[in-house]
Amino acid sequence: NATQIYKTLDGGKNWNLIGLTYWQGQFSFADEMKGLAVARSVKEIALVFTHTGGRYWDMLDPILVK
Repeated sequence: NATQIYKTLDGGKNWNLIGLTYWQGQFSFADEMKGLAVARSVKEIALVFTHTGGRYWDMLDPILVK
C-alpha cells in the first residue's frame, strides 16, 4: 500500500498531496525544504533526506571515519 505525503505552507491549516511512497517514516524538517526521515518498509530501514520539501527523497549512505 502506498503512503500519501502532504505538505502545508500555512502552519497546518491546509494540506496538499505532493506524492506517494511505499514506505512509512518519522519526519523531521529543518526548514521548508530540507528534511530527514527514518524510512521503514516491510524488510528495510533507511535514513532518507529531501531538499525539495518532501517531493523527492534520497537515501543517506553512512560513512564511518576511523
